[in-house]
Amino acid sequence: MLRAAEAMTQAELEQATGVHRSSLSAYETGKRRPRPATVARIAVAAGSRPPMPSGAAAAVDSLAEQVRALAEAAFAEVAVRLASGPPLPRTPPGVRRPQ
Repeated sequence: MLRAAEAMTQAELEQATGVHRSSLSAYETGKRRPRPATVARIAVAAGSRPPMPSGAAAAVDSLAEQVRALAEAAFAEVAVRLASGPPLPRTPPGVRRPQ
């Protein structure tokens, strides 16, 4: 149980999420099932990541790694072009540089 793992009372969780204590109790005992949005609010309030569909977390992590790799490659390419290309243009006459 997430609430117990975080040492939160139902009153504290109710205050943090706006979900009534009777609903929290019904969720914990299995008498009712919360909506996905409610699960997310409870998870965030308890300091956890909301649950994702099977395989979604791995897909998100994989996508994040691909974005990081693409960004690193792009930065490296820009650095090479700046180092080996023509010098950056100078400020044209009459134009003041920002201070």
